[in-house]
Amino acid sequence: MPPRPAGARAKPMKKKGISWAVAGLIVLVLFGGVATFFASRKPGSEAAPKASEPAKPAKGAEKPAGVEVEVLSPGDGKTFPQKGQKVHVHYTGTLASDGSKFDSSRDRGTPFVFTLGVGQVIKGWDVGVAKMSVGERAKLTISPDFGYGSRGAGGVIPGGATLIFDVELIKID
Repeated sequence: MPPRPAGARAKPMKKKGISWAVAGLIVLVLFGGVATFFASRKPGSEAAPKASEPAKPAKGAEKPAGVEVEVLSPGDGKTFPQKGQKVHVHYTGTLASDGSKFDSSRDRGTPFVFTLGVGQVIKGWDVGVAKMSVGERAKLTISPDFGYGSRGAGGVIPGGATLIFDVELIKID
């Protein structure tokens, strides 16, 4: 290898130094951006949804599958049903699409009784009622895959229907 002139650096070292400088700059920019993001978020700010609030879908996005529980009137906040327990509820079921009522235990004057978590009712009820405490009244919005799916039910509930139930948890056996 020929000798280098005094004060001259090898080219590979120059490229390596530039690479390290660029990498360091990228790290600083990323770290600064992440630090700024977290520093700007405050507990309870609109940037982060509260744990008690369901996640909201982006505009134009479909609602997430499952069950949304909206408390209409609080219960005791202590007594929640467990899988395998019998629950007594009053309910009114409507279609989300047009609000038409398809069933109501209130109209019959007799609470509906079922065993929670064993598949006696649609999945949306097993999931939603389990989140309620005794005395609570809630609106359960149930997506088709947690309701009657694409088949519908009894000629009254069309396939693919989102269901809304006004449910009151009366007692647990």
